[in-house]
Amino acid sequence: LAVTRVFGPVHAKLLYAEAFRTPGFGNLALATDIQAEKTRVAEAEVGYRFDDRFSASANVFQIAIDRPIIYMSDPETNREGYFNGAQTGSRGVEVDARLFLLGGWWTAGYAFYAPAGLNEVDDYTVPGRSEVLRAFPRHKLTLSGRLPFGPVRLAPSLVVTSARFAELRGDADGTPVLGDAGPLVELALNATWRDAIAKGVDLALGLHNALDRRNAFLHPYPGHAPVPGPRREVTFQVAWNGR
Repeated sequence: LAVTRVFGPVHAKLLYAEAFRTPGFGNLALATDIQAEKTRVAEAEVGYRFDDRFSASANVFQIAIDRPIIYMSDPETNREGYFNGAQTGSRGVEVDARLFLLGGWWTAGYAFYAPAGLNEVDDYTVPGRSEVLRAFPRHKLTLSGRLPFGPVRLAPSLVVTSARFAELRGDADGTPVLGDAGPLVELALNATWRDAIAKGVDLALGLHNALDRRNAFLHPYPGHAPVPGPRREVTFQVAWNGR
């Protein structure tokens, strides 16, 4: 359910949504008695268009998940499975700005969340850090742009987050140890040359994780080591669209 309204350069939105997720085959293979989880989301957004070159918006939200389906593992018995928790969720704010500069568009964003008493799943908590959930940073900054240089379009992007906590390694006995994985930093640059070889044939060159950071995929539950993420990558693409 959404209500939207435009007042000249101002726009406003109120939104409420509910959804559910049923257990998948993998869940039911390990736990036949789990139930579907239900999500409730409430949002309020307001934005302002200053002129044709600059606009900004802010959004506050609350997400609550009832009966979340949670993965569990016991290294002593080598047993794994799923169960329904009581509730988890968060409250937060997102701010976005869009600016026409240097002949192209730039977009900047900031996002913040806090459990705010909505999380009742012990497996998702960080001991001594009640303000954060496992694997998820509280703060996230994004910056992206799209700049034309004749037939070439450059698209740089940057993502920076605050600290993230998860089980990163094991001790001498193999017991998982919770630690700080540090911030996530992702810098990328993509260049597209339109009609490079012939009409409708485009060439694209991409540089991903330009700083070659060790950005692992963290798990928000105990008993699972991080999955290594991709290191620096260079991609080349040829596309034909027949326009």
